Amino acid sequence: MDRGGMDRGRRGRGRRGRGDRVEDKDVCLSRRLSFALRHGANQMGLHMNPDGFIFVEELLAHAQFRSFSLEDVERVVATNDKQRFKLRPCPEDGQLQIRANQGHSVQVCDLELKAIQSGSPDCPMEGVHGSYLHHWPSIRSQGLSRMNRTHIHLATGLPGEGGVISGMRTNCDLAIYIDVPKALSDGIQFFWSENGVLLTPGDSEGKLLPKYFSRALRLRPTLFCHWSRRRGCLVILSQISKVLKFCLDCPLGNRYCPEPEPETPLHCETSTITLHTLTDTLVNNIA
Repeated sequence: MDRGGMDRGRRGRGRRGRGDRVEDKDVCLSRRLSFALRHGANQMGLHMNPDGFIFVEELLAHAQFRSFSLEDVERVVATNDKQRFKLRPCPEDGQLQIRANQGHSVQVCDLELKAIQSGSPDCPMEGVHGSYLHHWPSIRSQGLSRMNRTHIHLATGLPGEGGVISGMRTNCDLAIYIDVPKALSDGIQFFWSENGVLLTPGDSEGKLLPKYFSRALRLRPTLFCHWSRRRGCLVILSQISKVLKFCLDCPLGNRYCPEPEPETPLHCETSTITLHTLTDTLVNNIA
C-alpha cells in the first residue's frame, strides 16, 4: 500500500461517524440535564417550580445548554434508557417544561410518587440497591444511607432483567436486596416513581439498617464471596491461579483455610454453597 493509502487508512480509523457524534452529544446533554434538574438549578440561576419542573426555553437559554436544541432535549427524553426525565406542557400557559423523575438532592414537593402499602398488589417482596464492593464494610455495619438525596433508590431487579428500567447504575458490582414488607411493617415508607424506580426516605436518620437486608450479590465474576453474620466473617473464594478460602474480620484472625475441592460444599451456619454455583453470592440468609 502506498503512503497516501496508509495515511487515509489511519485517518479513516481515527474518524467517528455521525451516529457516534450524536450519541456523545446525547450523553453530554443527559448528564447536564441530570445535574441541573436534580441538584444544581438554584446555583445555575434556573427557576425550578415546587414540583421540580423547569421551563425548557429558560433551560436552553442557559450557557450550559445553548449548544443544544429543543429537538436534542426531546430526543434524549424519549430515548433515555432509564426514563430519567419527563416533558409536559405547563398547565397554565402550555409552555414546555422538563423535570427529573427522581434522584433529587434539592427538595421537590410533588414528584407524583405512589405510596406502597404492605400487602398491596404492587408491593414487591424485595428491592435491590446497587453499590460497590469497597463500600460493603460500612454498609454491612451501618446500613444504606440516602446521603444528600431525598430518597434511597432501589430497583425491582438487576440491570437487564425483564421489566427493570432503572434504580441502579450498570457498573455497580454489589447488589443489596431489601426485605420491603419487613421495612414497611416497621413504618419505613416506600414509593414508586413515575419511571418505575422504588424509592424510600429510610428511617428518621435517612437509613435502611442491615436488619432489612435479605441478601446481597457480587455482580462481577472475578471473585466468589459469602458473608455470614452469625459467623462474623467474609469468605472470599478467588479463582485466579487456584481456589483459596480465607476470612476477613474473623475473630480467629485473618488466616488462610485449607483449599477446598471444586465440588466440595462450603458449609456455614447460615447456608450451603458449592464452588460451581458461582452466582457471586456475597450475603445470603442474613437474618
